[in-house]
Amino acid sequence: MNNAKKAILPILLALLAAACNSPSGRIMDEGEDDLVDQSGAGIATFDRLIAGAVGEMLDWYTEAVLEGETPTGKMVAFAGVENKTAEPLAEMREAVKESIATAITDYDGFDVMSERYILAGLRETGLTTEQLFIPSNRNKFLAVLERETNPANALVFATLTRATSRAGRDSQARYTLTLEMVDSETGKQKRFAEDVNKAFSR
Repeated sequence: MNNAKKAILPILLALLAAACNSPSGRIMDEGEDDLVDQSGAGIATFDRLIAGAVGEMLDWYTEAVLEGETPTGKMVAFAGVENKTAEPLAEMREAVKESIATAITDYDGFDVMSERYILAGLRETGLTTEQLFIPSNRNKFLAVLERETNPANALVFATLTRATSRAGRDSQARYTLTLEMVDSETGKQKRFAEDVNKAFSR
């Protein structure tokens, strides 16, 4: 084997190894289970958290606030997601926000106010979402929303937490999504929490 061929052979082997190790993608079939994330919460975990918490919250609102009447045209101001885990949400933050908003609008009789109105109301009042738990601040914020768009019938706040236990090389994480809903007229409020336990192995 001449020197030129000797020089080319390692390059070809490296290219072949890189091709074998390159990630590949495919379109998943409808109804196919989501992949389970190996290090964090992942899509499957968030889907279960959101479906459980939103359903329980809107069932309560229908029974406790509307006294069983069918909801029609109820506008919800969703103030976003506060991440209290050590796990960065990164691109998942927007996906979780959109999934919660979609779950609310999928429940008959409810709609979600555009986020731009929420942000404009916070800017004009100089408030943060945490300060909206104080009734006087909440009234000021709702007054701005009513002036700019349709009045909000309820405010919703979301918080994500994670608790972890370890046993040798294995660990368990309990993800909790907490939704707090406040009726803008009566001030009635209630917290709803949905848990998902996830096991990790090494």
